[in-house]
Amino acid sequence: MNINTFWKQPAKGFTEETRGRREEEISKVEEQIGFKYPNTYRELMKLQNGGLLRKSAFFLNGICKVMLCNGATLEGIPLSYYSTLKEVLAEGEDELPTLSPEYVDYDRLVIISGMYGHSWMCFDYGWNQKEAREEPEICFFEEDYTEIVRIANFDEFVKGLAYSGYESCDYFFGINSAESIEHLVYQMEKALNIKFKEHTDDRYGWYNFEKWYQGKINVESDLDFSIRLSPNQFLNNTYLFQEHHRLTMSFQ
Repeated sequence: MNINTFWKQPAKGFTEETRGRREEEISKVEEQIGFKYPNTYRELMKLQNGGLLRKSAFFLNGICKVMLCNGATLEGIPLSYYSTLKEVLAEGEDELPTLSPEYVDYDRLVIISGMYGHSWMCFDYGWNQKEAREEPEICFFEEDYTEIVRIANFDEFVKGLAYSGYESCDYFFGINSAESIEHLVYQMEKALNIKFKEHTDDRYGWYNFEKWYQGKINVESDLDFSIRLSPNQFLNNTYLFQEHHRLTMSFQ
């Protein structure tokens, strides 16, 4: 499992909120919630404190399900608003359905994503059982708190992530070349028989380059493939391919 390929680094650089967390910062939050985070989750938060995932879909029982779409992120620690489902429920009259009402502890549902306002992704440390789990399961609740997906642990979640689904993810290909980006654009135009347009905008906040190029390949009357060529390194020294800093450009 290569955790360096997990995050999309922020195009405009890290801030105090998004920078990787130190061991003592993570331990302090663990003391506050009363549970220890899974090791892989802790290591990911040391790289970057939450954000967008490169892969936003998940293969569950052989079926690809879209998980984190429409801007949904894995949130940083500590969360800016809610930490557990108990805090969410405390603001309203809703309650989670319980199979074992004798043993209910909503503080054992530690939120790790608000799913862009559509649902909740939680670490479940055993919210409806007598003994707490040391290693949490991953569960997703709809807005009405109906459980829709449960995954054995965080490592299984990370391993099952895939490029697929609604708002289909970008596929990135790294290029390491001594040629200029303009020359590569010229070569691609000849090879693909298309025209690339130069852009200087930030592509709705996704980019931070002096310039980048986009072309389209028409497949059918209502289907186009969009191709973008850009530098690998953003102006604020974060990367599209953070695990390969030597790559000069990215082809998407």
